[in-house]
Amino acid sequence: MEENSENSSPKEEENIVELPQSQETQPVVNNQGEEQIQQVSQQPVQEYQQPYQQTYQQPYPGYQQHMPYPPEAKSIMDLVRITGIISLIFGIILLISGIATLLFFVGIVPLIFGIFDLVIWMKCKEINGLMEQRRYGDARDKTLLWMILGFIFGGLLPGILLLVAFLKFDPLLRATQPPQPPQQPPQALPPPPS
Repeated sequence: MEENSENSSPKEEENIVELPQSQETQPVVNNQGEEQIQQVSQQPVQEYQQPYQQTYQQPYPGYQQHMPYPPEAKSIMDLVRITGIISLIFGIILLISGIATLLFFVGIVPLIFGIFDLVIWMKCKEINGLMEQRRYGDARDKTLLWMILGFIFGGLLPGILLLVAFLKFDPLLRATQPPQPPQQPPQALPPPPS
């Protein structure tokens, strides 16, 4: 009981706020003219820092997908898609015939050609992916490689279709390159002093 009499009542305890030792109090007059106690920190005030801002980037990742493709790009994408479908069909047929004739050791050749046709099919999908990303130079390089391998291992028809697609890249690359600034003609040198 003696402890309660020495301490203040519970209502008074709620109003008492202990300040940390590192802070001082300072009287401040508010709008109504009442004096209030404000805590003043001994620590320096940090200024507001803006968060790190990156340089300008594209508004959203697929913004180019909404722009129409040039007509040359559409025809190349169609040719590569058709080549992929034909290579898939040839690959399945050659794999089945290779597995069926594998018992006679003759089936290894169609099996190898069938595997190459399936690889050409997968690479055609990659070429179309590069075209959708508008990376026409990289798509042209891949088309050249798989055109040559298509003639050797994939059959005549996939090789010819990839050759036609490869030939259509030149007008596409010329159409999509930024225009070159006009070059100034070389200026004539002044005549040598006599």
